[in-house]
Amino acid sequence: MERLKSHRDFVTVLRKRTKASSKDLVVHFHVRPENDDPAAHDGARDVPGAARRLGLAVSKNVGHAVTRNSVKRRFRVLARQYEHLLPPNCDVVMRAKPSAAKAEFSALDDQVRQTFTRVADKAARYALKAREVRLTQPPRTDVPGPDRIPSVDPSQPSADHARGNAYSSSASDDTGR
Repeated sequence: MERLKSHRDFVTVLRKRTKASSKDLVVHFHVRPENDDPAAHDGARDVPGAARRLGLAVSKNVGHAVTRNSVKRRFRVLARQYEHLLPPNCDVVMRAKPSAAKAEFSALDDQVRQTFTRVADKAARYALKAREVRLTQPPRTDVPGPDRIPSVDPSQPSADHARGNAYSSSASDDTGR
């Protein structure tokens, strides 16, 4: 499982507001589109398109540095163990609650398995819902397609030029501003 490294990727996952939670952790997730390349975000190395990526958020409320690092190590091990439950192209941010520091490893094991299963179920429901919406909606007519783009006659002056718009790119007066 690859890592979420950039702030932009963390914010993208957290802004989607899709999550599954348990007693000691909250799992935020975002399923990237099929054609999205995670290597383009990190710039780190070549990553297969179906890579699942993990980010960890363990605040100081969990404990001192040693405790926080211990929680992160546990989360990494458990995420690697259950990553097969997640859909492809899934970005996950596991956020520890303060109670995670005192939780038994077996309890965290059960919670990660349950939350990853819930993430997979929610992601499947969202994908099905999005597919249904695409199939039931008529094509949009307010967005110009290749057959609806108006042709422009270069011999005719533009509408901005006819109105005397000085800020238009077609205006012949160049003031240097």
